[in-house]
Amino acid sequence: MVLMSYITRMQACEGLTNSYTKVSTPSVVSYSYETLVNPANQAKFILSLVKGMTHIYPNGTNFPFSATDFFWEFFNQTSLSGTKEIVSSLDDCKIYPNPSVEQMIIDLGSTKDISKYDILVFNMMGQQVFASKDNHQTKFILSKEKTGSGIFIVQVQSNEKRIAKRIIFE
Repeated sequence: MVLMSYITRMQACEGLTNSYTKVSTPSVVSYSYETLVNPANQAKFILSLVKGMTHIYPNGTNFPFSATDFFWEFFNQTSLSGTKEIVSSLDDCKIYPNPSVEQMIIDLGSTKDISKYDILVFNMMGQQVFASKDNHQTKFILSKEKTGSGIFIVQVQSNEKRIAKRIIFE
């Protein structure tokens, strides 16, 4: 295969093993990697090559392949950690300023029934990038230094109560 040297290089850059499942159709070849070099990283990686496609977004009109349908299949089977069972009983929880350049305040406001809580931050691949357990204060400062730049999901949980909010560090 002509592209094998590029695929091998991509595997090394992404920390993937040479173990994959290959699915082929007349228009698309997809490589699905589930075994990673670092077992702590639980991300799934899919590389899809579309026959004859250049740098355009295929929408079914300009190219017979519709990327929207293909992406929906992937995103429909993928979810972020812990976002399926969110109970919004921490209604007074506010995170500001959002977006932020340096830090954000997680403010539990007047929530009286919380004695301690955990803060978990996940990147868009669902990987946990920060955790702070057993917090007692009503305001918590989250710094960009702890997460890096990007879009994240902040999960605040206490006892059986849990919320998740999206934040952006620029």
